[in-house]
Amino acid sequence: MKRRSFLYKTGILVAGGAAAAGSATKDAERENVPRHGADGAGEVLITSAGSDLCAAIAERLSESSPVRVTAPAKTRTRFPFVKSDLGHEASTDELLKGVREVVHVALPPPGTCGTGLIDFRTRCTYNMLRAAARHGVRKVLYLSSLGIMLGYDQRFMITEDYRPRPTPDAETLSHYLGEFTCREFARSGELDLVVLRLGRLDHPEADSPPTDEFPLTRLRDVAAAVALALAGGKGGDGPGLGPWNVVHIHSEAQSSRFPLSKAARLLQYSPKSTEGGP
Repeated sequence: MKRRSFLYKTGILVAGGAAAAGSATKDAERENVPRHGADGAGEVLITSAGSDLCAAIAERLSESSPVRVTAPAKTRTRFPFVKSDLGHEASTDELLKGVREVVHVALPPPGTCGTGLIDFRTRCTYNMLRAAARHGVRKVLYLSSLGIMLGYDQRFMITEDYRPRPTPDAETLSHYLGEFTCREFARSGELDLVVLRLGRLDHPEADSPPTDEFPLTRLRDVAAAVALALAGGKGGDGPGLGPWNVVHIHSEAQSSRFPLSKAARLLQYSPKSTEGGP
């Protein structure tokens, strides 16, 4: 999959703005690259270091795996940190060396807006996935948003089989295009991808209550879902996940119009929000 033809195909080269910069360097062909993780070797790379979501996921995964985190700017963290813009350059390849699995939190740097959001979730995601494929990464998790599914009538129960209905705003559209970028890598057989579509993330500064339209999602529930997805579903004892999976994740099991039956079936996911706390 060549970078420039892929970006033109999806419209990312135009929409992303910054993606037009740089040369159309030919990607090296990925030939017989062994997948990491058959013997448990390798680290888990988590993006968007400095965010509460990255921190919650890193804490959970570090209980059983070595973890490293990355972000475009230097960030204070107790985990090994590597600064990376996820650009189309050698440093992104270096970042993915020795990595077994990737959790792409896909939260852009603070202050990013407009076409910058689209650029971050498309061009940067592409660069990261390209490097992951070159270095034999076993699995990538992409954290998306249930916001791309809010275009349906609120009377409907929306499962993962429904097609996304993104609105034109950059935040929602960027999540949709990020998913599209991931799907193309899964279809080409280069990577196993799991997309977790999250409800409204729970933050202390949130000033509006969760609703059935956009259900609340607690950070620890996301961390639990990520751990289950990396284990392959059902704690690693089930039939396993396929090369392309989309799963809805939130913390409102009883009331939401986004059923969690697929998450329960594939991942044995069950939200713990009733216990209180973040």
